[in-house]
Amino acid sequence: MRVPRWLPVFTGIMITLVFTAAGEQNPGQQSRRPSPEGQEQKRPDTEEHPHDHGHFTHEDPHAWHLGVGLAAVRISGEAGLTPGYHLHLIRQLGQQHRWGAGLGWEMIPGDHAHHGLNLLLSSRIFHFLTLTAGPGVAISRHEGNRELLPALHTEAQLEFNLRGIHIGPMAGFGFDRVESHFSVGLHIGLGF
Repeated sequence: MRVPRWLPVFTGIMITLVFTAAGEQNPGQQSRRPSPEGQEQKRPDTEEHPHDHGHFTHEDPHAWHLGVGLAAVRISGEAGLTPGYHLHLIRQLGQQHRWGAGLGWEMIPGDHAHHGLNLLLSSRIFHFLTLTAGPGVAISRHEGNRELLPALHTEAQLEFNLRGIHIGPMAGFGFDRVESHFSVGLHIGLGF
């Protein structure tokens, strides 16, 4: 199995970003300061606010994110769509859990069954948009032979936190040496 030249560089950059984000200071730790009389006072710029107004929220206090997805998948060189399933477990890191690292698994059934296992890095660009990408291995069958190929998986998720359930549309793209695929579907996640 030949590893693409760009894969180690990409992986190194993403790991550096995750560890940099993990070292960020949590602003909640500095939300109080002693007053001249020895009593703690809240700083006005870090006023605590629960962000729960009875509808969608964007705060996620959980350290872990477990996500599942169901998508319609278009495989390069093939006609029509096929279902695709995906599962990921992400350890959320950094200030306000804007970064994360974890594992992802993807399955595309059919004539050319495809399974993917990836090391994933994620970044919450906005409170509702998460981008996830990572290198991995694609396990597939082509012409009766099982193949193990280096691969890359990327995904964008629009997530809305509805009473503890992260739900929203997703779009993904993955490729290996043999084929590529594009998927659009629904992402559902839980924090714990």
